[in-house]
Amino acid sequence: QQKNLGPDRNFDAVITEAHGEYCWLLGSDDVVEPGGVSALVSALSSLQVDIVQFGYVQANLQLQHLYRVSPPAGIIDATPKSLTAYLAAQPNMSMVFTFISAYAFRRSVWMERQKNILTWTGTFYIQMFAMHSALVAGASLAAIEDCLVVARGGNPNEINSVPGRFVALDSQTVKKLVGELYDDNPRIWRALGEPF
Repeated sequence: QQKNLGPDRNFDAVITEAHGEYCWLLGSDDVVEPGGVSALVSALSSLQVDIVQFGYVQANLQLQHLYRVSPPAGIIDATPKSLTAYLAAQPNMSMVFTFISAYAFRRSVWMERQKNILTWTGTFYIQMFAMHSALVAGASLAAIEDCLVVARGGNPNEINSVPGRFVALDSQTVKKLVGELYDDNPRIWRALGEPF
């Protein structure tokens, strides 16, 4: 870019410019595991869904592996009951689509909702809104337990350098998400509260 657009606008820009059927956004400090690309291509080919979510390995600043985080594996249908159970079973907030490197999606999922997605510019979680708005509209979702990416932790940035900023950002985002997409579904509110 000619100037720094910030993460949200940059995510939208790269998806707009993409030409493939699927997109996989990767954080600048995340690393694809050996065999990760071929495992993802295989999952996308065999599952034929709109969104594929997978696990990640949490690492420290030096990329030493600390622990693994994976979603519960399976195909999740678009019913509110199934989605509620799936969200409530997530091990942490990263797995409710806040961590961009842990899922791939059809480009059309984003492009069909681009105007609404852009209303989330400045939240740092435009991708979370994109995935949830697609799920509300009936997008298909599958999860695999394989960890395809390593998440480097400890890199100082504008969010994690201020104590409590991540928690505040996550809580504001969940509140905004509920207000815009799940206002009529208290079960989803509680489900999102479980990993939080």
